[in-house]
Amino acid sequence: MCGGRQPLGLRGHRSGGRHPVGSVPFSHADWRAHFGPAWPGLQRAKRTYDPRGILVPGQGIFPAR
Repeated sequence: MCGGRQPLGLRGHRSGGRHPVGSVPFSHADWRAHFGPAWPGLQRAKRTYDPRGILVPGQGIFPAR
């Protein structure tokens, strides 16, 4: 992602800065990489607690059904 350089919004996060939700665009693949080994558990939790997919649909974390 970003050719080895981290987006400015994410650098600010590490240093305690703030960035608005959605200011750094992430694709579905970016989200999978971001969550890494926790991704399968996150998918299970999403299916269990949000089976209709109504929570945070605009972030693109999970593809539309």
